Amino acid sequence: AGSLFDMSVIVGSEDDLAALHARLNAFVLAHHFAVGEPSWPEFDWFTGEFLPQFCSLVEKIDFSMERTLQSLSRHASVLCRTVGYAFSSKIIKPFFLKRLAVERDQESSLAQGSAYTNGILPVYVSGILA
Repeated sequence: AGSLFDMSVIVGSEDDLAALHARLNAFVLAHHFAVGEPSWPEFDWFTGEFLPQFCSLVEKIDFSMERTLQSLSRHASVLCRTVGYAFSSKIIKPFFLKRLAVERDQESSLAQGSAYTNGILPVYVSGILA
């Protein structure tokens, strides 16, 4: 199993990996992505299935579940570091911000289950922004 995670086996070398990562960042920075617009299948899966399901899971976690929130924050942080700054800034952060948005008419009466009582805010702050 160790060789499955070895970059020289997966990509060829650390230099090749750095070059591919730089190409991904340049591509992401050069394009405007909108959820629902055609792109490539992995991107569609990531934005259409993974992110919504991950956020739904995080939103079900209560503030009192500290260890679970810490673990989800670490996973979010590793995800952002893996895909890079450009992808995180253009895709992941805006997705989380939409989930955090509170309608003006809801501000005065924050119900249980809002972004301020579930796990989405701490995971965003310590996992996505970190």
